Amino acid sequence: MMIEMDSFTRLKQQLSKEYLTNDLTLTTMPVDFYPDVNSYIKDSDNKEALVMMAKLKRIRVTKLASLACVSTPYEDIVAFLSPEEQVLYSELLDSVDKYWEVLT
Repeated sequence: MMIEMDSFTRLKQQLSKEYLTNDLTLTTMPVDFYPDVNSYIKDSDNKEALVMMAKLKRIRVTKLASLACVSTPYEDIVAFLSPEEQVLYSELLDSVDKYWEVLT
């Protein structure tokens, strides 16, 4: 039997997992994570959750940018990404490739 977690608990756990991994290691992001937590923040006006979400996004974007800079193939990390992050990572990879083409 699976226990349903509330959105705030999901956010706290996901943020804790991210803090425990290194800069080039992604934790698995549930598919519905961002819509669920963003809806919770909007409905509850929970300032602590808003700050925690900002921290989580900063950590994830930093990791994605670092992975893109070392040319980590999309296929190697797609299983760890939410749908929103999949789009972001694809765009980051394209941007990094374009940047290096200009410099060479």
